[in-house]
Amino acid sequence: LFAPRLGKARAHALVEGWSQRSVRERAHLLNIALSALDADESLRGIVAPQALRAVFDAEAAARRASALVQPQWDEIEKEIAQ
Repeated sequence: LFAPRLGKARAHALVEGWSQRSVRERAHLLNIALSALDADESLRGIVAPQALRAVFDAEAAARRASALVQPQWDEIEKEIAQ
């Protein structure tokens, strides 16, 4: 999310810092990142909070993965039924 606008190295350093803070404070990385977005006006213009939340939406990722795999499962089931 951040690399296209900040560059890979800066984006990596940013997320690494948030990750370390997350461990140190025993806080969810999403909350740390949202807090950083709120505190830093230059970051707010790069990524919307909704986009950041979407990255942490495991259920959405599972739905996308399931949708990609479903046609393969359908083919396997057809082969087994024959």
